[in-house]
Amino acid sequence: MPLTINQASQNILNELHGFTPPSLPQSLLQLLHACYKNDTSFQEIAELIRREAALCTQVISLANSAFYGRRRGITSIDNALVALGVETLKTIAMTTAVHQFFSGFNAEKTSFLKTFWHRSLTGALLAKSLSVLTGYNYPDEAYLAGLLHNVGQLVLISCYPERYVEIAHRAKGDDDLVIIEKKDMGITHGEVGFWLVNGWNLENFAADAILYHHEPAHSILDAHHLVKIVNLASVLSSENDTNRQLTIETADYLFGLTAPMVREITGSAEREVQLIANSMDIVAGKNTHAGKIEDSDQNKHAQLAKEVKHISLINSAKNQLLQARSTADLLEHIRVAIKLLFGLDNCHIFLYDAPANTLKANLTGNGNEFVKRPDKLLIAVESGRSLVANALLQNRITSSFTESASKLSIIDRQLIRLSHSDGIVCLPLVADDEFIGALVIGADKNYQTRHNDQQRLLELFAAETGLFIKKFESNISGKKSASNTESHELSKKIREIIHEASNPLCIVKIYLEMLGHKLRSNSNIQKELQIIKEEIDRAGKILLRFSDVNSGTVENGGIDVNTLISDTFLIFKQSLFITNNIEYQLDLDTSMLPLQTNGTALKQVMINLLKNAVETMQKGGQIHASTRDNVTIDGKPFVEIIIKDNGPGIPEHILQSLFTPVHSTKGGNHSGLGLSIVKNLVSSMNGSINCQSSKAGTAFTIYLPGRTVT
Repeated sequence: MPLTINQASQNILNELHGFTPPSLPQSLLQLLHACYKNDTSFQEIAELIRREAALCTQVISLANSAFYGRRRGITSIDNALVALGVETLKTIAMTTAVHQFFSGFNAEKTSFLKTFWHRSLTGALLAKSLSVLTGYNYPDEAYLAGLLHNVGQLVLISCYPERYVEIAHRAKGDDDLVIIEKKDMGITHGEVGFWLVNGWNLENFAADAILYHHEPAHSILDAHHLVKIVNLASVLSSENDTNRQLTIETADYLFGLTAPMVREITGSAEREVQLIANSMDIVAGKNTHAGKIEDSDQNKHAQLAKEVKHISLINSAKNQLLQARSTADLLEHIRVAIKLLFGLDNCHIFLYDAPANTLKANLTGNGNEFVKRPDKLLIAVESGRSLVANALLQNRITSSFTESASKLSIIDRQLIRLSHSDGIVCLPLVADDEFIGALVIGADKNYQTRHNDQQRLLELFAAETGLFIKKFESNISGKKSASNTESHELSKKIREIIHEASNPLCIVKIYLEMLGHKLRSNSNIQKELQIIKEEIDRAGKILLRFSDVNSGTVENGGIDVNTLISDTFLIFKQSLFITNNIEYQLDLDTSMLPLQTNGTALKQVMINLLKNAVETMQKGGQIHASTRDNVTIDGKPFVEIIIKDNGPGIPEHILQSLFTPVHSTKGGNHSGLGLSIVKNLVSSMNGSINCQSSKAGTAFTIYLPGRTVT
């Protein structure tokens, strides 16, 4: 991280204090609706916030502030939400909405935010998938870092909206964007994001992951695991036709992932993002800065403005309720609030009596209307008995204006008469799935005309009143509430090309060995010959990565395991085997039927095991593969796959933690994650893997559930 920055950059960083990041109106609307609903669970609110980088920024920042006195940084969104509580989340959502309402968002800015939302959520899902696949034990941290990897852009577009939108328009890709940012603003969004997140004292590498997410893969090979995960997630989330090869190379270079494995991970993330986008009515979003505001966007902006207005009115009404000093006093203040919000004078307040399962109203007074003597009214909470009971049982607003007079019960008609109105509207009072009571409001015959405009306000008022009564009577301040494959013909052509390229590589390597023996006494030439050999090996690995053949998938969804293994060994024969003087033998059970398993995952397992074997047999050797069907373990059928080599074996101290991510002892470009990934993939297929090793060689045995496709 460059700690020396110019004054212009420092001015930008100063904006971090008091910074309110912008969110899509779709996200804010969903969160506001959820926060002010009676039946919304904590998990639902958490899920909505998890989708939105701007909201996560505020939640994590506030949860790690000095006010909450945390000794250790909170890196989990769920933990942060528990620390803050629902009431604070309401304040965050409302504050963000107000800021956004008055920020004058135009089409360009909205388009930018949609692109940002799509990229950040995709990055989060990819980071979490990669953390699970590569054995990083903190997937929630990876998700958060992936979600916030571009958070610096939110700061820049908030502080310099027109200027930064213009920069985003000019940039032809991520690398170009970083160059333009540094040239025009003196600081990159990665650096801004680092300074923002670093101030939270998270005690992990999230800030570094944000800082280095656009660095080339070779510069972070030995960096912390989280840094590499977020870097690859960023590359994958920006993949398009022009940089597809780069993404595949980066995935292979950092974690040894194949192109099919990469496509499976990215495809899964993109599908999930699209489902979420559809549920939020977000049109387009990926890599688009069109500057055209959709009708749905305008509609959401209008809805957000109306929601801000409604919640502001509700908060004003709550101030009225806060003046109450007793339950009787509270009921009178509720009547005053109804008068202020809706202009309606006549209201009866029923409180729920759980033991008797009834609603009880005290009729000693009703605003300016008084009965001659005190009396009580009891209503049974049973379905179909009254509009009031139905409202509470169904947790929805009911009205006499939507029912024919003949269907109204006697108690409904009495309530209309007692309200001195043309009809009644019944509001359920529910808090945390607990019955509190009901409000019966008298309304005139024009109520139905105003219904659409007032319905949401009535719902909000009912929800807040129910919660307020519960808190008031319990004398508590609040509750902290605690997842096309390529064609056969193309694969065939690729194999032919690989075969043609591998033959001359093999011949060159043989002649280099002969030349090395002749010039054994010349150490300088030996070093140069070694460099050439290493480059030949690298060319073989490139051929291996280039080969992306069919994974043996059959039409009915099963995987031909034997074909998959044969194809994988053929690829290695034409690349790494031929350049490393390695022979192989296959002993495959031809009676085996197609298997219901993940072909992409199984192929990645085979590739990792074979690459591992090649790297241990520096002077050549033999690899043997076998399959066997109908192996019974604990009375259940399994398929057995064995990959065995005659290499030098694995040292005992490494064998004890073989499948745990460690720093590789092989040197070179190795992250030590190959066998950890193998273990995770086999487990994801509900299988098991074990290893036996000695000086005579190493054997990996895999058992997969024998669920066959006939």
